[in-house]
Amino acid sequence: MKVVWSITARQDLVHIRSYIARFHPVAAGQVARQILMAVESISRHPELGTGSRLPDIRRFVVSGAPYVIYYKLGSTRIEILEVFDGRRAVPRTMRTEE
Repeated sequence: MKVVWSITARQDLVHIRSYIARFHPVAAGQVARQILMAVESISRHPELGTGSRLPDIRRFVVSGAPYVIYYKLGSTRIEILEVFDGRRAVPRTMRTEE
């Protein structure tokens, strides 16, 4: 299945990598690879993640890291919506308008 990254998700990945690189450049590359490998797993097995309270949006926990990938599952593509640091309070994807 085709994977498309939202601008937000791309920015998340860049931010995660650059933040970690300030303290540990090698670890930054390793974490980025873990996230990309998780996305590759999702592309091969779209139902791998768990459902969320929003229709067609699933979440996948990156193994060995505190990151969660939120993605929208469509009929022909997967859109990566957000790479969320699970230590934060609420992912942007799950916030509701008030």
